[in-house]
Amino acid sequence: MKKRLFVILFIFLGMRLFAFEKKSITNYFNDYLYELLMDRASGILMGNIDFLDSNISDFDLAKLSNQDLRILRNAIYARHGNIFSSNDLTEYFSKFEWYKPTKKVNDSELTEFELNLIKRILIFETRDESKNTIKLEQTTGVWHSMIIMAAGWSNRFVFYSDNKLDYIFSQMRSLPIASEFHGEYEVKGNVLIFYVNEITYNDYTPIYKLIATDDLRDIESNRNCITFKNPLIFKFPIKTFEVKKAFYTKRDDNGGYEIYSDDSLHYDEEPLFYGGYMELGSFKYYRVREDTDKRY
Repeated sequence: MKKRLFVILFIFLGMRLFAFEKKSITNYFNDYLYELLMDRASGILMGNIDFLDSNISDFDLAKLSNQDLRILRNAIYARHGNIFSSNDLTEYFSKFEWYKPTKKVNDSELTEFELNLIKRILIFETRDESKNTIKLEQTTGVWHSMIIMAAGWSNRFVFYSDNKLDYIFSQMRSLPIASEFHGEYEVKGNVLIFYVNEITYNDYTPIYKLIATDDLRDIESNRNCITFKNPLIFKFPIKTFEVKKAFYTKRDDNGGYEIYSDDSLHYDEEPLFYGGYMELGSFKYYRVREDTDKRY
């Protein structure tokens, strides 16, 4: 009995220590700063392969040309010592000391994280502005990256009737430096081109002590914006676009959600929402609000 109580107490204390682990605010700040700078993918192209272990955002990928995306994708194989059949790739990676070609690398040798990044990069490589232009109609509203809102808003695009476009970052971050991107958009071929002319961000009062994640929200911040004379340009591939649909969901075998829009399969079941559905970049977005004033 005493042994069991000791084990329970040990687990409880371990959970408490983990929950209240503290570290320098500089570490937190640096993690979220890349969300604003969007330069991890560019860093990899310059030879910093440590960034391959980091979160590469869709905005990181949307900044790159299709040619650079090809190099980025193959950097994953180069890191493992792949021998390339393409001379241009061999020449490119030979500039870096870490590239030691020893074998042909198979996908089975890559991690799940690496395979997922390759899959996302390939989606962006499908961009083709010379294709017949996809017509985005009745887009006005809030397009959310999750079907269901849990503790708050996740990442979302806000389309306006005058081709204005906002991207608003998730509310569920501990230290949200990047807040909103503002600009305009156009569609060429299967590509949505986002011209960002203003970024809203938060700067924080310096704190020279260790701090727990739960306390980050209490740090004072000031809301500022950066305006660009020449806009930042991001190009997202459009894979799927549907409007005026009734969407239904159910749990899939992996604990996630499957989406259905076929009314004949549901009879009297109430839909989750009526709206739009778009695969933009490597994520899916759902028009959960038609009123752009309800974006917060």
